[in-house]
Amino acid sequence: MLIRSVRPNDASDWARMRQTLWPSSPDEHVAEIELYFHEQRRNQAEVLIASEDSGRSLGFAELSIRPYAEGCYSGRVAYLEGWFVEDFARGTGIGAALVGAAEEWARAQGLYGNRIGYRDRQYRKGRSS
Repeated sequence: MLIRSVRPNDASDWARMRQTLWPSSPDEHVAEIELYFHEQRRNQAEVLIASEDSGRSLGFAELSIRPYAEGCYSGRVAYLEGWFVEDFARGTGIGAALVGAAEEWARAQGLYGNRIGYRDRQYRKGRSS
């Protein structure tokens, strides 16, 4: 398994997985993805893709930098906007690996601490609360 930054050739897989996670007009996802690759990002600061060695996509994590998040008091916070693993790949550690890669990305951005905010709960390394 490989986790890396999303590339333009991942756009169709990313759009398909986004549609599964957030059902809406497929054109909406395609438009947002095009904006992302043209550096006109709304919220996403980084998108990570997990794939098999063969290149088949397994999941993604969309990250933003927010000025705050509930339970996080350090100022700027890395926020996990979306986190998805394909059904066939669930229970294999891919979700945890995506979160680990998100934490590494946050540290590289100077966002220290052990929390990544996400909707409804806060993820802390090793457990969710």
